Amino acid sequence: MAQHDSKALANQFIHALETRDLDAVSDLLADDVVFEDVPLADTVHRGKPRAVEKVAEFFGKSSSYVWKKHRVVSENGTVFVERTSDIVFGDKKVTLPMVVILEFNDAGKLTLFKDYFDLQTLQNQLA
Repeated sequence: MAQHDSKALANQFIHALETRDLDAVSDLLADDVVFEDVPLADTVHRGKPRAVEKVAEFFGKSSSYVWKKHRVVSENGTVFVERTSDIVFGDKKVTLPMVVILEFNDAGKLTLFKDYFDLQTLQNQLA
């Protein structure tokens, strides 16, 4: 059982993403973290260096990223967040319903970031 407050860690991680604080994001990642955008092909990123690179790439493509949390459920180091993400890419604002699974190890480091969303909804808004 986790010896930390996974929900608080999830909120720290979300805040780091929203404020575009790459150092804070990196500090919360385990060395063996796995990032996955489930509906996108070939988007499993393994290891802290690749995960940090993925987040940096996202920061480079977007100018704003806000999570409107609807439900947060935390148990034994795993946090489920149902949210609507507002993301600005250039002159396009995307509003995307999403669910993310965040898993933290006993040291309080993020080991899994697994995002679920409807790809067609994203593509329609970027068109």
